[in-house]
This record gives sequence, C-alpha cells and structure tokens, in this order.
Amino acid sequence: MNPTLRDIAREVGVSQPVVSKVLNGGKAVGANASEKTRLKILKTAEQMGYRRHMGAVAMRQKRFNIIGLLMSTDLEQRSALPPGMLAGICDCLENKGMHLSIARMNDASLSDPLKTPRLLRELAVDGMLINYNRFQPAKMNALIKRSNLPAVWLNDKRSKDAVYPDDLDAGRRAAVRLMDLGHRRIRYVTQTPEEDFPHYSILDRCRGYELEMERAGLQADVVSSTQIKHWIQDFTDPARRAKAPTALITYSRDTMVKMIIAFTEHGLSVPGDCSLIGFCGEEFRLHKTITSLRVPEKEVGESGVKLLLRKYDQNIASATSLPIPHGWIEGETLAPPGL
Repeated sequence: MNPTLRDIAREVGVSQPVVSKVLNGGKAVGANASEKTRLKILKTAEQMGYRRHMGAVAMRQKRFNIIGLLMSTDLEQRSALPPGMLAGICDCLENKGMHLSIARMNDASLSDPLKTPRLLRELAVDGMLINYNRFQPAKMNALIKRSNLPAVWLNDKRSKDAVYPDDLDAGRRAAVRLMDLGHRRIRYVTQTPEEDFPHYSILDRCRGYELEMERAGLQADVVSSTQIKHWIQDFTDPARRAKAPTALITYSRDTMVKMIIAFTEHGLSVPGDCSLIGFCGEEFRLHKTITSLRVPEKEVGESGVKLLLRKYDQNIASATSLPIPHGWIEGETLAPPGL
C-alpha cells in the first residue's frame, strides 16, 4: 500500500501541510522547518516507497498534466518523427512536470468508433500535438475538432495552430550565403517527390532559392537528384565545364550523400570543384563536415509544447502558427568560385 502524507508526517515529526509542500516541489518554511527537515522528508518518502497519486493531483488541479502525441501508423509517409523533435517535446514536458502519451492510428480506425485511439474518444489529456504532416484524412480533422481539446500541428505549414521549420527562409539564406562568397552559377538539387502531395519543405526550400536568384538577377537552375548521371557531365565534359555551376544546394542528407559519392567517383572534389550547402538535422560527416542549414527539430518540439500549453492556459481557440528558423552547421564545403 502506498504510504500517505500523514504517514510520512508522523514518521518525520512535522505537520502534513509541510510534507505536502515539500513533496510537491516547494520548500518547507516555518519556525521549525529547515533545509535539514526538507531533506529528511524527501529521504523518508523514498524509503517508505511514497508515490504521488496523479489521479488525485489531476482532480485537485483540474488538469491531467499529460499531453497527447497523435501519429499515423505510416511513419515514413505521414508521421516521421526526428529524434531531435521527440527530445524537444520530452525535455520541455519534463521541465514542466508533465508527461507524454502517444497514440498511433491508421485510416481504418477512423471509421470504427471502437478502434479510434482513446486519445480522441476519452478525456485523458490536456491537449494534443499532431505529428501527421501529410495526407490528413478529413475524418481525422473532424475527430480532432469534436474532441474540443487544444491542438498544435508539428512540421506542417499551416496559418494557424502549427509549429514548423521555416524552409522558405532557409532556401533563401542558402542562396544568399553562396552569393556573398561570389558564386553566381548556383544549382539547386531537389528531391523528386514520389507522391502527389509532397511535404511542404520540398517546395519551400526550392522556392526560397528561386526567389533569391530572381532578386539577384540570376538564372535559377533546378535539377533532380535522380538525374545526376546526366548533369554530372557538366563538370566532367571539358566543353561544358566553363558553364558548370560553382555551387550546389541540396535538399536533404540523402541528396548530399549522392552528390559527394558522384563527385568522388568522377575524380571531383568538394569544395575544390564545387561548393556545397545542404540541409540536415545535425552535423553530418562523410569525408568532411558539410556546411548545412540545421533543421530546427528540437526547437519545433519545444515550441510546439509551449504553444499548446499557452492555448490551454489562456483558453485560446486558435493561435498564429510559428515558423522556426534554421541554424547553421559550419563545415568545410564552401569556397569562393575559382579557388
């Protein structure tokens, strides 16, 4: 049986309110309460096997101190969850003394009330983070709205109630960084989406690059990573070399790897033959650190929790979305053209 606050107070020789305050994170204050008493209360509670009854806490505070994370069973196409984003969510909740509850669902469960995740059919969390950034079924949106719980979408570009990496700005910054070094022939290597509705980042990073090239009066040059066998000849064919790009911007870690491997196989080097900027969640080394725009995975997770709790605490029906800027990972793949 779990010991009560009264049991601990009796054992230590203090009042029950003092024990309650200490075990709820406060300091014992009063004529006969000292730091020594506080430590004794904590030690006694641990020795007696005391555990806070979170059901009672929820009843008293009128909140569960639990946040739900709704995901699809199709983790690759709909609910990819980068480790950094999950760490940001968990760290922020831990700092606030809260917990995370994860629910996964597939489309079939949306049509069967008995298979709908408990997160959507029971009152068990204070709000929901939704990591479901593509192909959202209309029925799912209806269920979320019907739940009357505050919700925030992660990694999905929406005007309201979302937190996402600012990929349009990142595409701009990649182009400007290269222009500032003197590059004028800058090529963007995009990832060709296999589905009809690609993730917004595929479009936004490329569009940001195109806008800066247009602003500078330069010709945009967008190619697919799947066609590298054809355009790598721009660097290997002497007749085409004079017009080859002096810098590349690649959409993702996968495209970075393809570029490095292709260059190496053809006796080319980065940045000797071409500068390179990529996008990735953390420092990535193949043969050297690649200069990259760091996708703010952890910041998105943290900001998602903070926005959700603000909606809950202030009873806000809807909030303006938060685009989160990328950081830089400084590497060894940049050089002025001709060097």
